[in-house]
Amino acid sequence: ENPKLQVTLKAYRLPAPFLLLVPLMTQMPLRNADKLWLLRWGIASKRIKDSELIRMSVADWLACAGKRSFRLEEIFWLPLCLATLNGNLENSSALLMSRVLDQAFLASSSLSGLGIPAARLDQIFRDGFEDFFKQHSIDVITGNPARALNVLNNQAVSVTLRDSETIFASNIIFATPPPTTAKLLGNYLKLNVASWKYSPIVTIYFRLARPLVGEFP
Repeated sequence: ENPKLQVTLKAYRLPAPFLLLVPLMTQMPLRNADKLWLLRWGIASKRIKDSELIRMSVADWLACAGKRSFRLEEIFWLPLCLATLNGNLENSSALLMSRVLDQAFLASSSLSGLGIPAARLDQIFRDGFEDFFKQHSIDVITGNPARALNVLNNQAVSVTLRDSETIFASNIIFATPPPTTAKLLGNYLKLNVASWKYSPIVTIYFRLARPLVGEFP
């Protein structure tokens, strides 16, 4: 959001860890203090075992070299954490971040790669899903967030959108951030949003007893 902190990171065909370290040192708008911190942290972080990392957040891990470099966090660590772990530095696992660095940046150049989509991610996913739903006679509404939940006899019956359109439904599912959920449900439930925590995406794999029948997108 801050144009002064927008950077383009160009990697080179170098062995690890230089394939990441060289662009960080030469292309990002870092002060000498930030570069010295990065070197100190690189040494200190390797001394921490996985048994310790599993109990640490990314923020804790970044503090292992003393005073944190908040400039580096703003232009590198936080965007990387959001993109790979879907969480902030305080609530994301240091162990998972170490795996990200090892596999994506510290492996050989033949084993790591970075793909940048030409379109916005919301367009990539939204357009594909929207086409699929329309083929099955399901309406998709975007750019018109829910403004209020309407309850009748202790039963949610409809949602009012920002443009005042009301959508009636027998079931309503919330997949919204805590502040939005509290705003919509606050009149009906006692919610302590401050106690809610974000967590990285968790993928669960199931082994089915028999193959599923039918076509799936």
